[in-house]
Amino acid sequence: MFACNENNEPKNKAFITNSSKSNFEFYFADTVQVNKTYRGLVLYDSSSAIDSITDKLEHEKDTIRLLAFFLKNSKTAIKDSADLIVNDPKSNVFMSNTPDSIYFEYKFKDTGYQFLEGVLQDEITYATFDKEYPVNVTTENIHISCPVYVTDNLNFKNKLGSVIRKLKNGKTEDLLYELNN
Repeated sequence: MFACNENNEPKNKAFITNSSKSNFEFYFADTVQVNKTYRGLVLYDSSSAIDSITDKLEHEKDTIRLLAFFLKNSKTAIKDSADLIVNDPKSNVFMSNTPDSIYFEYKFKDTGYQFLEGVLQDEITYATFDKEYPVNVTTENIHISCPVYVTDNLNFKNKLGSVIRKLKNGKTEDLLYELNN
């Protein structure tokens, strides 16, 4: 996925950081107006590595699965630092009651090139038969960094959206799509 400037020329490339084979798609506008709220979507293939655990446990009543999306913006890309985003009290947190999608909303307060930094967190909590450690938590984090151009032009109409896909083979596919205005 590329963020484009007013001439629709590629500016920055998005990136994803995680070691698993999880597949997902991240949808958000490529260029936005300052102080205007935009909606995005993360589609998550919940047949990830963590599912080797959940397949066995989902039918147990002592199992809880949470899907959360932590989100903030930055003037520079935050590489390999999902913990900084998750632990930042200024990060927005979006939760989902489904294991495969999260809608989110975001508003930028400053103009110029910025990065929308997100961490998709898939967490399962389950009971064990160990008296010393009766509960176990397994967590998978996926760090997504998406460049976005923020404009103060009131006549601006966004025509492009961005998609980041992580494929089963571990490669990333970056696409632009036309928005229906």
